[in-house]
Amino acid sequence: PEPSPKEGGEDSSSADNSTKETNNSPFLGRRVGSEVLSNIGALLQLHCIETQLYLQHDLNLLQLSKAIGTNRFYLSQYFSSQDTTYNAYINNLRIDHFVTLYRDAVAAQRSVTAQQLAQESGFCNYRTFSNAFKCKMGQSVTSWIKGQERPKVE
Repeated sequence: PEPSPKEGGEDSSSADNSTKETNNSPFLGRRVGSEVLSNIGALLQLHCIETQLYLQHDLNLLQLSKAIGTNRFYLSQYFSSQDTTYNAYINNLRIDHFVTLYRDAVAAQRSVTAQQLAQESGFCNYRTFSNAFKCKMGQSVTSWIKGQERPKVE
């Protein structure tokens, strides 16, 4: 008879095939220490934010973890400890970039579209940008832009 999965056999129904990198990892079942998490925050600042790596359209968790010199497990644990996800983290950086680009364009009196700025901010499509923007800012892109056009009352 074949050994059961507990005895060392393979369970073909498990999702472990997609995470081979961590199957034999010493990280399984462990929590990442606060010192390591703090270091990851500093690495993200240096290698993702300051270099604007988040503007790369096809950036994924594995690429980001390699860029900062850690692994996917530690990076995922970091995001979890910050009550966020990889996608939310990257989208928030991109939205902040969009806001900066928009305000710079208005200050320079340049005509731009939200679609153009969304693409320059790292978003592949406008729908993803629009949904992420509304989630972060609490309003649609159109409403936010209209609110930016109003003169400020002092």
